[in-house]
Amino acid sequence: MPTPKPNRCRRNSQDHTNERANDYSHCHGSERDPVGILLLVGEETGAEKAPYRKTTKTERMRGIEANIQASCVRVFRLKWPEYAWMLFAIPNGGSRNPIEAHNLKLQGVLPGVTDMILLVPNQKHASLCIEMKAGKGRQSDYQKEFQQAAEKFGNKYVICRSVDDFLTEVTSYLHDR
Repeated sequence: MPTPKPNRCRRNSQDHTNERANDYSHCHGSERDPVGILLLVGEETGAEKAPYRKTTKTERMRGIEANIQASCVRVFRLKWPEYAWMLFAIPNGGSRNPIEAHNLKLQGVLPGVTDMILLVPNQKHASLCIEMKAGKGRQSDYQKEFQQAAEKFGNKYVICRSVDDFLTEVTSYLHDR
C-alpha cells in the first residue's frame, strides 16, 4: 500500500499526517487564526456524500453557487487578510424544519438578503452586498426588494457568477477606498 501524502498547511508548512488527519487545532481555528485563513493543500471540503438520489436542478444550482462562494471566500482571505473578518456569509438559504424556521424569523432572518456582505466602506458606498448566482440563475422577488433597499441606504449590490466576477467586483470596490 503506498504511503499517503501528508496535507501541508499553506501558512506554516506543517505536515498533517494520517495520525493527525482531523487535528488541525495547532493552527486552524485557533487564537492565532480565528477566521480560518489557514488552508490545507489537498484537503477536500464539504460533507460526506449522501446516499444517491436524483437531485433537482435547483439543488444542483445551489450546490454550484455554494462551491463558487466557498472559493471566493478562500481567495478573498488569502488576497486581503486584513479584511478577513469583514467578509461574511448570510446563511439564509437551506431547508429548515418549521420550528427552526419560525425561530430564525423571530431572530431577524429575512428572505432575499445577499449571500455575502463585505462590511468595509469606500468613498462611495457603506458596504458591498454580494449575491452569488450560478449559470443563468435569476434573482427572486425578495432579492430584488433587498437590492433596492440596500442601494437606497448607500450600499453597493453586485451579482457574481464566478470567482473572476467576484475578484473584479471586490478589487474595484476596494480600489475606491
